[in-house]
Parts: sequence; C-alpha cells; structure tokens
Amino acid sequence: MKNKLIFAIFIPLLVSGVCVNAQRFIDQRITIENGRSSLITFKPGSAAKDLAASDNEKFFSEIFNLPSGSKMVKTKSAKLFSDFADEKYQLYHNGLKVEFANYTLHYIKGNLVSMNGEMYDTSEVNTQPDITESEALNNAVKYAGVKVLMSKTQHGKEIGYQPKGELLLIPVQTAGDHYRLLLSYKFDVFSAEPFLRSHIYVDAKSGEILLDNPIMKHAGDHAHGKELENLQIIEVRKSIKTRFSVHSHNRKCQYKIQRTEIYRNFSGK
Repeated sequence: MKNKLIFAIFIPLLVSGVCVNAQRFIDQRITIENGRSSLITFKPGSAAKDLAASDNEKFFSEIFNLPSGSKMVKTKSAKLFSDFADEKYQLYHNGLKVEFANYTLHYIKGNLVSMNGEMYDTSEVNTQPDITESEALNNAVKYAGVKVLMSKTQHGKEIGYQPKGELLLIPVQTAGDHYRLLLSYKFDVFSAEPFLRSHIYVDAKSGEILLDNPIMKHAGDHAHGKELENLQIIEVRKSIKTRFSVHSHNRKCQYKIQRTEIYRNFSGK
C-alpha cells in the first residue's frame, strides 16, 4: 500500500517536472485559440541553445511534452543575414510525417531567441491504413477528372514521373479551432489530359478526399506552372474541414512584427 502511494505521488511530480524544465528556458509562450503554442521566446543567456544543439529530441520533448513515438527532425538550416540564422524541424510520429507540423528556431548572433510554427497532438492517432495505395490513387485520379496521367506520356517517362503515394498524418479541423490527425495518402497527381497538377490527400481509412492543393491550374486558366498561395478548402464529411493556409499566413505576418521587436530588444537598437 505504501509503495502504491509513493508511486501515485511520483507520477504527477514527473509530469510537473517536464513543465519546470521547459519553463527554465522560456521567457514567453504565445498561444492561439485552442491553447497550442505558435510563438515561444527564450530568456537571454539561457541554456536553450546548448540543449537544442546537443540533444534536440530532449529539447523538443521538454518544450512540447511530446508523446512516445513522436519526434522533431531537422529538415533545413539557413543563415539569413550576418546576425540571423534559422533551423527548421518537421514533426514525425511512428515514422510518419505530420503534414504542416513544423517549427523554426531563430538565432540572433548565435543565441536562440525564439521559435514559431505549428504543432498538433499525436497522442491518439491510428497509423494502420484500411485501403491500399492503389485504391487511394484511383480515388484521387477519379476526383481530379484525369483522363491521361503524365506517367503514360513520353514527357512523363523522360522526367521519371510516377504518382507514388506518401502515407502521412494530416490535421483536419473538427470544431472551433480544434484539430485531429487523420491517416492519409498524399499523391502528386500530374495529368496530361486535362493539363493539371495537384497534391491530393486521400483518407487512408475511408478513401475520401481530404484536401486538394493545386500546384498548377488548368491551362485554360492562364496559370501554367503557377504556384498557388492558398489551399483549396473542401468538405471532409459533414462537419469537418481541412486546415487552410490563410489563418497560418496571418500568424506569420504577426510573427514578423514580433520578431522585429525581439531583435530590437536583443540588440538594443
């Protein structure tokens, strides 16, 4: 009985300890409507930079309390100006990419000052598909109205195009500003007739189309090769809509203003 009591007390202490560890780095955490962090600033001179450099898995685990099987993977780094540098990380769960879930770490003069991005709850997700990649591709091709895939043409063979599906997790909006992750096949659908190219996401459970993100419009729209800035919103069942980029774009604009203020405060300008 005594051992059980000690165990019951120890578990919440462990959970609270994660928060304490995270707070030793964080100066401010800015959240959006549903409580998800969209911008985090760090205390000057904190050990956040050292931990991020030496053990980024532990760093993100402490900041976001990631569940087992989830981790952030560095995808790119860039030096913007003499004083600025960025590192971009992508969220994966059980080896599957979580679409749109990425965070960028911002450095000024070698110091980690802030990070911003999108994060989604991966604690309760199903990663076993009920339909095959071939079935999902047939649904995507039918939805797009494809008569001839580019892979069937000489040009498609020359560029090595194949409509290969990527199994991943995609956030869909359920109610208000809350999201849940659905298992999906993502296809690069490149059609020769009609001429179009689009990323199409197919529910790996039901076979429904979750999202259509055009890369190129129809030739008749005078937009051959033009990249679209926003995602096309489509209905996912009766009450679920896919995440769309306008909301994210607004936060990016707000973040640019906040980042300027951070730089001014840090540099004394």
